[in-house]
Amino acid sequence: MPLLPLSTVLLGICLASLPAYPQEEASPEAAAKRPVEPEDYAKWESIRGGELSPDGRWLAYGVRRVDGDGELRLRMLATDSKEVFEHASGPEFSADSKWLAYRIGVSKKEREKLRKSKKPLRSDLGLHNLVTGETTDVEEVASFEFSDDGAFLVMRRHRIE
Repeated sequence: MPLLPLSTVLLGICLASLPAYPQEEASPEAAAKRPVEPEDYAKWESIRGGELSPDGRWLAYGVRRVDGDGELRLRMLATDSKEVFEHASGPEFSADSKWLAYRIGVSKKEREKLRKSKKPLRSDLGLHNLVTGETTDVEEVASFEFSDDGAFLVMRRHRIE
């Protein structure tokens, strides 16, 4: 069986196993007993895409909330351990499955502040070592791409204005 369809099936199974109710401390039964209030809407989440590592051990997927903020979640499938990267998106694994790179944005509130002041909205790069668990942030990175073998990461900085 080719690897691509198998990884697609695994991704579907992993995403289907995630809860579909608002993430809060109360159990689904307790949450069902009270009516939904307007402040509850910001707690609702939707999954945005998903990326399975080449070795099939890691799943990275974006989560967006109704309030406009979001995060990137990284799960090790064997242990179901989870890491969360705030305001992150666009996950990309290295070919050797040792690294995860992603864009780091800003909160919705900060985006609105930058727009009002007519300042550019720029992103940073997050680089997470899947072997050691260490994360490094690199400021002002417009785009990035791993080499075919995963040994190198090319980054393009934002243009200086």
